[in-house]
Amino acid sequence: MSFTTAARRQTQKTDIRYRTRKLPDSDIAIAGGLPVTTVERTIADLVETNEDLSTVSDAYRDASLRMTVNRDRLEELLGPLAQRNGFPQGGGAALLHRLEELAGLDIDSVAARVSSAPELAARVLGNLFPDLAAMKPVVTPLRIQGLEQFAPALAALTIPQNLLKDQQEATSKMLQPIREALASNIPSQVRKLEP
Repeated sequence: MSFTTAARRQTQKTDIRYRTRKLPDSDIAIAGGLPVTTVERTIADLVETNEDLSTVSDAYRDASLRMTVNRDRLEELLGPLAQRNGFPQGGGAALLHRLEELAGLDIDSVAARVSSAPELAARVLGNLFPDLAAMKPVVTPLRIQGLEQFAPALAALTIPQNLLKDQQEATSKMLQPIREALASNIPSQVRKLEP
């Protein structure tokens, strides 16, 4: 166990370690009536004590799933630790990104998980392309499986975001007359994606 105190303390117990440090109030939270360090401070302390980054990333992932982590504060705390972990001096953002990669919380990892789950992928597509919402009943699991063969090729594509936006707008304009023609013939429940 590790404790942080403002004044120097000692113990003969080998499993307890005291660290003398004055922490700002923003790095202290109350849990069960006891003062504890915030998630951000705890993650930074683990990096500072030279814990393996994959172990720290597991703690970061678990904390992120249970509560909101202040990424700006964590990035700030990781800044001074970045260089000794192989990142540019002050590179808290790069170190945080690496922790997110190891934890599977970076955008590429999340996208891979979403695209591998057909129901989630269909919802994402429905949100990106509202015009497809009316056609949702036509997208069957069998057809989704057929589309999955293209997933690796699509994942390998690097398309600038502005081109995607332009394509989405053009597609939306092109489908507008069709959507309007179909809208009167399709029950409103079918036009909406399920929550």
